[in-house]
Amino acid sequence: MLKQKNMFALHNDTLLLNYWNKGGFTLCTEGYADIVINEQKYRLTKGSIFIVTPLVQISSIAPSDDFRSISFVNDLKVFYPIFKIIADTSIPLKVREYPCWQLSKEEIAYVEAQHQRIEQKKKLLKEEPIADYCTVLSHQIDLIRHETMLEVVGNHIRNYPAQVDNINKQEIIAYRFIL
Repeated sequence: MLKQKNMFALHNDTLLLNYWNKGGFTLCTEGYADIVINEQKYRLTKGSIFIVTPLVQISSIAPSDDFRSISFVNDLKVFYPIFKIIADTSIPLKVREYPCWQLSKEEIAYVEAQHQRIEQKKKLLKEEPIADYCTVLSHQIDLIRHETMLEVVGNHIRNYPAQVDNINKQEIIAYRFIL
């Protein structure tokens, strides 16, 4: 959950391993990055996000020197409740086909504010000596992550209601199995 100067400056192979068994999304806040997801090329620019799920395979990332991002990517188990909720819908298949989205100015502001909330809670977590309170803070951080992910996905569904006409039940079963 760090606001990164350029997390992609790391060796590409090492970076790509950072998305294995992960979920969430990364928001571009400055510059651009060329990224290959599911064998398709995309260019992330300010306000673009890419979704990380078990159905998204990221094979390369090439950022500009001025690329900056906010990452809401974490272990898959953190976002498992959300993925489980949407497993029986066409959403996972839509994400596989369209893993990069453009957020509105309002959505960008919301994501940035949520990021700040998480950073404040993480700071408290580092300073807190009471173990029970640390447990509460950790759960609050996860809930903020869940809320942010659901808000981004919900807005996208509302703004782009295109239906997947022929939902392949075998693909949904495979997605549930992967999850």
